[in-house]
Amino acid sequence: MCMMHFQRWGFDPNSGRCVQFAYGGCGGNENNFETKEACEQICLGTIPNARPADRNNALDPVCRLPQDVGPCKAMAKRWSYDLSLGSCIEFYYGGCRGNANNFETKEACEAMCTISGAQPISNVDICKLPKKEGPCRGRNPRFYYDSASKQCLKFNYGGCRGNENNFVTKAECEARCAKAA
Repeated sequence: MCMMHFQRWGFDPNSGRCVQFAYGGCGGNENNFETKEACEQICLGTIPNARPADRNNALDPVCRLPQDVGPCKAMAKRWSYDLSLGSCIEFYYGGCRGNANNFETKEACEAMCTISGAQPISNVDICKLPKKEGPCRGRNPRFYYDSASKQCLKFNYGGCRGNENNFVTKAECEARCAKAA
């Protein structure tokens, strides 16, 4: 029933800041941090000793989240970043839940998610990328497609600066990459 009340931090794309919220204890998404510092480190690129080029080339974790309209029926016009297209697309948000890949304007989406000169990534390109845990210290169980063995394998994602060959479930990995093999 998710009736707990944990104080957590998440990135708010509209304000561009990490904000505190109450987490019920189950479900949720990657935009859920125990401290403001952890949120800022991952979402705002304030990684100690990171080279500026690394910060500029990293796609914000919010932009990697899949579009999620949520279970409600409000039909609010919003924008989300589509990783496979490499651009922001319009969708209709239900008004509750969903995730942080949800912007009120196309301009806000592009400001957060568009990297100058970025090209869309094809299924084949994503599936040929190497496993990349990233420099952060989280232990998020994920799956990546190993093109040598032609299968989806489990790994621990650190929580930041990985790559697109990073799937929450094995089924998601197989659906995206098995057909590209």
